[in-house]
Amino acid sequence: LSFLSDEKFNAFSIHSKNNLAQSEYFKKQYFQFQDIGSQSIGHFIHALLKNKKNLKILDMCAGLGGKTLHLSELFGINAKIFATEFDDKRYHFLKENTKHFKNIITIPFEEIDKQQYDMVFIDAPCSGSGTFRRQADLKYRINESYILEKVAIQQELLEKSKSLISKNGLIIYATCSILPIENELQIEQFISKNQSYNVLEQHLLFPGIYNSDGFFMCAIKKE
Repeated sequence: LSFLSDEKFNAFSIHSKNNLAQSEYFKKQYFQFQDIGSQSIGHFIHALLKNKKNLKILDMCAGLGGKTLHLSELFGINAKIFATEFDDKRYHFLKENTKHFKNIITIPFEEIDKQQYDMVFIDAPCSGSGTFRRQADLKYRINESYILEKVAIQQELLEKSKSLISKNGLIIYATCSILPIENELQIEQFISKNQSYNVLEQHLLFPGIYNSDGFFMCAIKKE
């Protein structure tokens, strides 16, 4: 994939078995841990928008801020990244983890619709099926009802994003799942209900091919 081969990843491959999470450098946020598949989503987004300036980006499901920080590094002064998280506990840590970054603005989830954005990034809650290689027990802890619950949340987030993007804006939808019901079929259903939206590009990273977690990513444009 071009955004994987052409971009230079600012990352190290860690082979040490030492617990680097206890390192003082990690605690001071000099570095962070992120699977190469997870990083690829940031590069996918940057490849689509790298020639744009004065961007307003909404990270709609920012969690603790891992991908938010990566986008901050990639875009620098060319973008303001508005980061939010529905879960109050996660939002607290999101604010702490991003407070030193000038191009990141944290906003409560209930305030995201006060403006429109050039891009809305949905790192959607999902089954996590793309992480089976390092969380083998997960396959025994998820079932059909759990997956369908995530599918319903994903649909809500996609519908919510429609009111948040400006004309010609982008929705970036991503999951750490390899299940079609959370990925390709989810996008097909969204497009079938919303004729003014088109898929620009989508990719599925399989762990066996890219030596990473499994990830799906899709760019949807509003015409």
